[in-house]
Amino acid sequence: MWEAASRRRLEIEQVSLAHWVKQCMVEGTLDIVIDPFVRGQIAPQCLDNFAKLAKACLEQSSKNQPTMGGVLKRLELTLVCQTNYCHGRESDDSGSSSALNA
Repeated sequence: MWEAASRRRLEIEQVSLAHWVKQCMVEGTLDIVIDPFVRGQIAPQCLDNFAKLAKACLEQSSKNQPTMGGVLKRLELTLVCQTNYCHGRESDDSGSSSALNA
């Protein structure tokens, strides 16, 4: 999941993408992982949902990992959140006010 979101080559200290992302989550710098071309377009709530899901997928014990059905459901909800965010931004740009309620 993070390879798709970051679209970048890793530096030597970032050899393990999963480890690097976990470190960024702890440090509060997750935005540096995201592809710069889409970084400002992702709703913060959606990025947080995506990050929590990806972190759950990396759990050592399969008992703690979400099922594929659970992953799909959470990704679908995150997509709805992002779609609402994008539509809200379009409305805000045209002069009307819209809030994201996700």
